[in-house]
Amino acid sequence: MSRRTLVAFIIFLFVSTVFINETQIVSTFFNTLQSTTNYDTLVNNTSIPSFTNWVEKEHERRRIEIAKSKDIFLPNWMLDYMKFHDEHRSRLANYTSSVDIKYLVVRCLEREVCGGFSDRMKAMPFYIMVASLTKRILLIHWTKPTELEHYLIPPTDGIDWRIEGTPVTIQDIRSNTNFHNGHGNGMSGVVQQIMGKVPGLEHLVEARVLNILLDGGQRIHNAQELFNRWKKEPGQISEGYLGWNPKSNVTKHDLSEDVFRILFQPSPQVEREIYNKLIHLDLLDKEFSVAQVRAKSPNLISSDVALEFGSVNTVKGAKDAYEIKRGFDMMNTYTITPLLRKLWFKMYTNALNCADQLAPGLPIFLASDTNFGIEMKKNTTYDIRVAASENQTALHIDSDANQGREQSDFYLVFTDIYIMARAKCLAYGGGFGAFSTRMNGNTCTLHHAETKCSSSSENRR
Repeated sequence: MSRRTLVAFIIFLFVSTVFINETQIVSTFFNTLQSTTNYDTLVNNTSIPSFTNWVEKEHERRRIEIAKSKDIFLPNWMLDYMKFHDEHRSRLANYTSSVDIKYLVVRCLEREVCGGFSDRMKAMPFYIMVASLTKRILLIHWTKPTELEHYLIPPTDGIDWRIEGTPVTIQDIRSNTNFHNGHGNGMSGVVQQIMGKVPGLEHLVEARVLNILLDGGQRIHNAQELFNRWKKEPGQISEGYLGWNPKSNVTKHDLSEDVFRILFQPSPQVEREIYNKLIHLDLLDKEFSVAQVRAKSPNLISSDVALEFGSVNTVKGAKDAYEIKRGFDMMNTYTITPLLRKLWFKMYTNALNCADQLAPGLPIFLASDTNFGIEMKKNTTYDIRVAASENQTALHIDSDANQGREQSDFYLVFTDIYIMARAKCLAYGGGFGAFSTRMNGNTCTLHHAETKCSSSSENRR
């Protein structure tokens, strides 16, 4: 081999090695990029909007929706309360002019029973009403499972419910001296008690900071029904105590969506998680339906399924089927028993059938309190986009066992609820899914736990 040939051969080997290594490097980089939670670099050369552009549009949409709620749907008394709330919060900068201000703190602390996400949120119209009746600034403070502000914040043109910026201290909030536990009391009873109309509780009226338990037990499913239950009180002109915006069609509109949007918007962290999830599932700016399955609901698990589950899994403190079902609802790690697997397969299959029945052919976003959807994805012909992963599922925010976990462990709860609220149609199996329809007034819904739906292939016969 000549010297010139040898040099050429060496150069060829060097170039080939570099090419192979660069290819491996590029491949490794791309694979790493696919696993990251920051998708900005993936959309630079596509038609997918960047996170910055997407979130700007989301904020503008929310501003328009809030303006519409104020102009058309919110009753005059609530608009008056929002003005009262803003004016009194603005006085807080001047201590001498704010000493007479009183506060209503809706709290949920560790070890208190407050309910899951939907139970907590369904009660919010009630607490705005209470704050209005008692002439107090409404504040919301929950530390179970962690601080609410990590996930939801008040919109700039809504009601600022944060403790920050007020003289209310953590000691004030944790005090039980001026504390009202509404569990077991109807709405009328709660209001009468905190307005001092019940003997022995007159001190609650004078309290500067009045704490009230964030009570999922209020079970307020419909704001319209809530407000209509309050009849004329002394000094009130309107036939219904709280009245209605005369522009609204109250027979067809549920105020829950309006109340939610003047109180909450996703935090920047949750906005990022929503965006990333929508891109990962290829649902950003696309139509899709939802199947929401409340698989661990005690009401949907029979005693024989529970007893078999309890014979394999340790359910702390459970002595019978009822206690096993209640305990299982709060568990994160467990073995799926044969009867439970059979029940879930039937449950998930029906939910998917119902979602497809509502919106045939659309991708189905599958949200659940378990990651069983991953198994279902392998055993169905539907185009399923599963919210959970092998090592992540939505955690129950009222479980004492989840107290103290990382803030990011609960992101899935909030991303799920906002993604479901974007769906064209929704087949829901519990209050969590039903509440998402109240966030946007969606009427293309079906309660699959109470409806038997056939598969798409059966529908085509």
